[in-house]
Formats: sequence, C-alpha cells, structure tokens
Amino acid sequence: MARCVIATVVVAGIMTLCLVTTKPLTNTAFAKTSCELRIVAWGHAGGGAIEPVEKGKTVPVSMNVGLSCPAGCTVSGGGPWIPGCPVSGATVNISGGGGSKSVTTDSGGAGEATFDLGPSSNPYNFKANYAGDSQHDAASAATEFFIDEKF
Repeated sequence: MARCVIATVVVAGIMTLCLVTTKPLTNTAFAKTSCELRIVAWGHAGGGAIEPVEKGKTVPVSMNVGLSCPAGCTVSGGGPWIPGCPVSGATVNISGGGGSKSVTTDSGGAGEATFDLGPSSNPYNFKANYAGDSQHDAASAATEFFIDEKF
C-alpha cells in the first residue's frame, strides 16, 4: 500500500514538473525595439537661429532631443522631428561645450537642456546618449555647430 502511495506521488510530481517546464512563455519580449535619437541646436534668437555673440559674452543655446522607436508603432510621433512612437520618461544624457546635462523625455518623446555658450573659432560638438531599457535598445546622436563672434 505504501508503495502505491509513493508511486502515485512520484507520478503526480513528474506530471506537475512537465506542465511547469512546458508552459508557454506569454508576454515575454525576446528582442528589444531599436530606437532613433535626434539632437538639434536651437538658438533663442528669432526663428531659432544662433546669432553671433560678442567676445567674452555667452548666449543660451537649447539642445533639443527627440527619442522614438518606429517598430510596431500605432501612435503618430511629432512629425518629421520625432517620427514613429515617442518614448516618454526616458533619460537622455547631453554633453558638449564643456558640460553635460540629463533630461527626461516628455509624452512626445522630446527633451531640452540649455547651455550658455560663447563664440568659438572651433565647432561645438554635442552628443546625446540614451542607455536603453528592458524594452528599447540604446541610441545616440550628435550635432556640430559654430557660434560666430560679433564684431
């Protein structure tokens, strides 16, 4: 009698183990979505132009970023600036001009950081980096621009 009970428990255990190991994985992402990051320098003068600056002075320049992931998109982004599905709540690190700042993207996938920059004979090189998360791949972008000296 004891052998029958033990055999029944062993068989039941094996059957349970089989169900657990063969249960399909639901709602599991096997691959991350690739994303696109854009960065644009925007001056605070009329029309977003970066005007020449007097020697020894600075001007605020906004570094605007846009993060989107086009795959599987069912929502329209911000037009040509942020195509695809915007990624909100993402941390994007912006560096250049001797400084760095972190921004969090809004519901439209956009973020902005302002840097005070002066005239330079060398171009300003700014980089934006998104480290990625459990659903999205990392992305990066760069831009280069000059700020001329006003005479």
